[in-house]
Amino acid sequence: DNNGGDSENDNNSDDISDSNETMRNNIKIKKQEEDTLSQLSLALSDERNDRRW
Repeated sequence: DNNGGDSENDNNSDDISDSNETMRNNIKIKKQEEDTLSQLSLALSDERNDRRW
């Protein structure tokens, strides 16, 4: 019984570390998206300023 419980715990810890890695990757991707969006909005505002003159 104890051994079975241990292996279940091992499986759970693997799942947890996988989900943590997934979460880290998602955060990284989100950060990249935000950077890209801010660059795009900067480029757009620059273009608007150019057109004004």
